[in-house]
Amino acid sequence: MQIRRNAVVQGVKRTAAEVDALLGAGTDRLAGARDALAARIDHTGDRLRDIEVGAARKVRVAARQAERYARGHPWQVAGIGLALAAAVGIAIWLAARS
Repeated sequence: MQIRRNAVVQGVKRTAAEVDALLGAGTDRLAGARDALAARIDHTGDRLRDIEVGAARKVRVAARQAERYARGHPWQVAGIGLALAAAVGIAIWLAARS
């Protein structure tokens, strides 16, 4: 996931550099640059949507696995919840004291 996001960020940076170069070259190439930029932006948007779909799929799988675990191990989940609540309570108490 990190690799794909880095690739998208690099693509956006490369596009921005190309736009800067084209704007420095003059207005005669601006019309072609506009079309090229629009195509690159569409491509980047498609890639971001693909990343979003993949992330949503992974979240759904993780949620199903968590639900299966919680149904199979209710006391362990209750214990984890109690431990987290105690840790948050202690953190709040310590923050209030200082």
